Amino acid sequence: MAGMGILPVSPVSAAEPPPRTHAELDAALSPAELANPATRAVRITLVWGDKDHGANQHDYPRFQAEWSAMLATVKGVTVSTAKDRPTPEQWKTADMLICYLKPAWTDSDYAAMDAYLNRGGGMLFIHQAVAIAGGGAELARRLGLASNGSAFGGKYEEGPLDVNMSPTAHVITQGLAKSVHFDDEAYWLMLGDTASVQVLATTVKDGAARPMLWIHPQGKGMAIGSILGHNYWTFNDPLYRLVLLRSVAFALGERLGRFAPLVTQGLTLTGPTALRTSPADQRFLRERKTVRTVRMDGRRSPDRMGSPKAREKR
Repeated sequence: MAGMGILPVSPVSAAEPPPRTHAELDAALSPAELANPATRAVRITLVWGDKDHGANQHDYPRFQAEWSAMLATVKGVTVSTAKDRPTPEQWKTADMLICYLKPAWTDSDYAAMDAYLNRGGGMLFIHQAVAIAGGGAELARRLGLASNGSAFGGKYEEGPLDVNMSPTAHVITQGLAKSVHFDDEAYWLMLGDTASVQVLATTVKDGAARPMLWIHPQGKGMAIGSILGHNYWTFNDPLYRLVLLRSVAFALGERLGRFAPLVTQGLTLTGPTALRTSPADQRFLRERKTVRTVRMDGRRSPDRMGSPKAREKR
């Protein structure tokens, strides 16, 4: 984790939910996620688009700027960005795509996506990226599930929601509470073959459990869909960052490992943190003594993240 940069994260809104506690994050993490972090070279492409919503919502340009900078501080990671769609070269060379935009995929995009997945590429589609007006069925063939958009039968609702973790253990959600509260947005009435995906988290809408997070093996690759991300403050929630970064690592065939410092980078958590004593945790804590984050009030403070939890092999 040497060489980690210090990137400030500015406040999103006066209505932003209160910070998570160290205890909440500690409970989700264990030292085994840090053991022997990967160092192989990987290429991550962030696909973004023009902002299409109100203040602090669907802020794809901000996500592209902040997350490309954060990911670029990770050893062995090369980051590129693409507006609206990857370039032909990025489709050929990227190991991981992170898509946060209002998509308008074409037939040639889907052909490139098929080739990308067949060669073993990873994809993480966030919030609006899982919805395409009138085109949900085509996207679902690659992502497993997708929304057709509200004009074509999809449903959505903004506001507080409880995200319930699947009782089946998985590396992406391990250690999280059975139910985690967010203030964001849900989509439901998704298109796709539910038998082709593993649903990792749901929320209840219209009296039924609706997928909020799922994985979909496709070809030699891995596609992951995550519906949270309407409000930008959700990206500053360390529990959601943990889910996203574990998703990236899982799609790359890794553990959280080298991505772990990004879970709290630039954020402030409240309350005490447990200091565990395993060798992996001792190494993590020693390294983190030299890494400080910038609070939202501009003051520098020690970043105390706790220690991560064991991950299953893909």
